[in-house]
Amino acid sequence: MDHYEAAVVGRPGDSSWYAFDRARYRLLRYDIFPRRLIRYALCPPDTLREGATIVQRIVLGPVSVEMAVRVIDVWDREEGNVREVGFTYATLVGHAECGVATFRVRRDQDQGVRILIDVRSRPGTRLTHLARPVSRLFQRAITRAALRRLARS
Repeated sequence: MDHYEAAVVGRPGDSSWYAFDRARYRLLRYDIFPRRLIRYALCPPDTLREGATIVQRIVLGPVSVEMAVRVIDVWDREEGNVREVGFTYATLVGHAECGVATFRVRRDQDQGVRILIDVRSRPGTRLTHLARPVSRLFQRAITRAALRRLARS
């Protein structure tokens, strides 16, 4: 499993609640990847919910590839001094990778607001199996790009 984590960079004068709410808003609309790398369609549109399908279009210069994932869990909970919102999706047949990914925004009184992404996958197609070193580099690069984008919410 790959684990990624970053602190949300708040704007001057913002409270940690405001930074959390901005990151939460972006996360629950799946507005997490830079558009130059991944475009998406959320079905049904607007807000993530369990059972929703996300069609992802990965753009590599003049070439693009479409694949889909299904949202299998969504939560927004508070326990003690920690508030967390997040979702998990699983790849669908035909996706370049076979696996699950979890995206979370966590506000903790002691640690501030953090973005956490966990990814567990293996090659989903013959091409990604054959090109595993390159596909892993790309997968890690787009996940880090999502982490940076959410951390600047």
